[in-house]
Amino acid sequence: MTETTPMSDARPDEGLRVSDCPDWLYLLREFDTLYRHGSAGGSRLIRSHRKRVRDTLSQIIDTNPPVTPRQPQPKPVTAHLSRALDLGERGAVAGMARALSRVTGQLTWEYGYEKVPKALARKYAYCEVLGPRGPVASDRLVLGSSSLRRARPIRSTAIRRSRRAISRSRVRGRRTIPPCMPPAR
Repeated sequence: MTETTPMSDARPDEGLRVSDCPDWLYLLREFDTLYRHGSAGGSRLIRSHRKRVRDTLSQIIDTNPPVTPRQPQPKPVTAHLSRALDLGERGAVAGMARALSRVTGQLTWEYGYEKVPKALARKYAYCEVLGPRGPVASDRLVLGSSSLRRARPIRSTAIRRSRRAISRSRVRGRRTIPPCMPPAR
């Protein structure tokens, strides 16, 4: 594994760009992959939105935007983030989980609310990766991640939902397989 300079050691006057920070660049490319190969659920509106996001993201990456280090700020729910990323590496979002795990120590987690109920403060937080408040600056698009602690195991919920989706999904007479399950051979 290659070592990268933590963003907290960088000074803003260095003029870091996304091409100087490969971990951030790879994470942005994983967002592109997610929007390119993820399911639109058969919706024309969602499909066109996903295309607009991909096109805008490609344009932003081509401009080599500045990377502005922010002070990392964890929240209580981020204590569960490493486990969530471990589970993510087993599924369809493995690339995203690996890319996100390389920058977790540099993320600034927020609530997005002025007054946060105590119960929500322990169970929820989000961070921007690309956007006005993200380390990769952009005023054209906001991409990020959220962390939500679940009361029940994630795996059993995912399996139950996948089985239900397979049994009920029909698109033009064909059975569809959700992206979280590999097609049967």
